[in-house]
Amino acid sequence: MKKIIPFFLISIFLITVFIHSGCKKDKNQDVEFILDVKGYVGNDFLVMGQTYQNILGQSFRVEKLRFYVSNFTLIKADGGEVVIKDYDYLRFENNHASNQNPGERIKADAPSGFYKGIKFSIGVDPSVNNGDPAQYAPGHPLSILTNEAHWGWSTGYIFLKFEGDIDQTPGSGSLDQSFLYHTGLNELYRTISFDKDFEINGGADFTYQLKLDVAKMFYSDTDTLNAAEDNITHTLGPQSAFETAERVTELFIKAFSNN
Repeated sequence: MKKIIPFFLISIFLITVFIHSGCKKDKNQDVEFILDVKGYVGNDFLVMGQTYQNILGQSFRVEKLRFYVSNFTLIKADGGEVVIKDYDYLRFENNHASNQNPGERIKADAPSGFYKGIKFSIGVDPSVNNGDPAQYAPGHPLSILTNEAHWGWSTGYIFLKFEGDIDQTPGSGSLDQSFLYHTGLNELYRTISFDKDFEINGGADFTYQLKLDVAKMFYSDTDTLNAAEDNITHTLGPQSAFETAERVTELFIKAFSNN
């Protein structure tokens, strides 16, 4: 004798299978990759407008820190590369208003797999830097209406804006001198890479954390910048302006770390 399964039981079974299959993530599907960039001053969290002390004993505060990130790339375990984000623009004023700040974030879809590192560039790729900025709609990172970070046809985008105040006399705490560094030009386009094994799978979003130590924007193993004396550059103009912009660029890329 054949058994007849009630229709409503079949319906419940099919619905249950559908729900579970729909909720279960494919481990091979793309996930949201989050690059978390958090500002520090040494071991302290960076708070915009708060006073700190640099290696020369000068008190300083940061009022503006903005920069372009381009060609954000994941490096596969076999050496292959996957570009997951073409351009983004980070403004540290957005999420660095207190020591509870979440940091700045770049988000992009990334394929599952095994990776051994990441890399990205500071600035705008030379193939795009001298193009027509009017082609980008408001809201796009390269729109001149979105970020106000473009000099003009011949010079292109401002890659980095680093501004604040500093004291001319170490230890005085007077913060009586402003500093303003705006860097750009194709010659100062720089790429940074970080080695660190990680795996992305479809089970959850993936976050990769980077630290930007603003204290190191005043010194490195090979250079120390006295921002009270050499306090301004727009990159353009006399050779000294470009040289200062180049120093700031090199210090900036060395200020990143992934530990």
